[in-house]
Amino acid sequence: MVTSTGQFSIGIVLLPLALKLKSEGKKVGYFKPVGLSPVVVDGKAVDKDVLFMKENLGLSEPAEKLCGIVVTGEQIDSMLGGNMKSPLNDVKKAMSEIDKGKDITLVAGAGSLEAGAIFGLSDCKIAEIPEMKVLFVARYERKTLFDQVAMAEQLFGKKLTGIIVNCAPPAAHGEIEKLKTWLSRQKISFFGAIPYDELLGAVSVKKLSEELGGEIICRKDKINELVEHFMVGAMNVESALKYFRRQTNKAVITGGDRSDIQLAALETHTMCLILTGGLTPSAPVLARAEETGVPMMLLNADTSSTLEKIEEITGHMKLREKEKLSKVVELFNRHIKIKVT
Repeated sequence: MVTSTGQFSIGIVLLPLALKLKSEGKKVGYFKPVGLSPVVVDGKAVDKDVLFMKENLGLSEPAEKLCGIVVTGEQIDSMLGGNMKSPLNDVKKAMSEIDKGKDITLVAGAGSLEAGAIFGLSDCKIAEIPEMKVLFVARYERKTLFDQVAMAEQLFGKKLTGIIVNCAPPAAHGEIEKLKTWLSRQKISFFGAIPYDELLGAVSVKKLSEELGGEIICRKDKINELVEHFMVGAMNVESALKYFRRQTNKAVITGGDRSDIQLAALETHTMCLILTGGLTPSAPVLARAEETGVPMMLLNADTSSTLEKIEEITGHMKLREKEKLSKVVELFNRHIKIKVT
């Protein structure tokens, strides 16, 4: 099981690890006990991450067989009301079926150590399965790195077979070396550190539109462009140009009535304009966006709630955008040394 305190850290390890094992000639299975990103396909609830892994690993099993439970509000209510029993035994059976004929089955953690607990399916509970081993991915945070790893060691004990650090900046080298020394004394393997990369934290304009419920009103041909930074335009136009020039590959969030800010943003390297308040832009702004190739997204929400939603989206970044896949594999193969037997 690949587990972490963040879903993004699991994905950046799980897919390239599976591809590496397949390239070595191993028969690789995949299973996700708890699906937290439901989508309906052919009338059945499946998990988006499962669909992504199925496609990219060429898995033959139906998507619904690769996930123990796809969590919905109705299921949570049933569990709270005592109308549903823990599906743990069913999940164990489904996982065992997937594992048949495989050299190794990779199990995706839920993305946080508490997720799935109400169903008896937390990562700690899944780790109790006798055959399960645990690979823990610690997202680099200077103040919590050692605490994350110590917590994993306390929770998983001898099940913990190794550690990978994700999003490590160059300045983290000294702390990574301290971690390696400590892990060596604990007889826990250190498989490497994946450096921070802005591309992997980016999100496509299309994905933003889907998550925010926004309408793209121009340059729909550019919706696959990736946004790496977000800036709010709420100042006077003189300050705006200087402010917007600080970042490239950005989305600018501003009110639909701020034509001055919108035009200023379009004079800098902007990937998308997000217009809040349900107000359509003026004709000159629309014409300039068409000319510069910048999609504009129209939202009914206000700027404050839009920012909160964006923070939620970027806090659970996925690797589903195809533009990121080759980068993920490249970083994993270059920085992670792991041998699975």
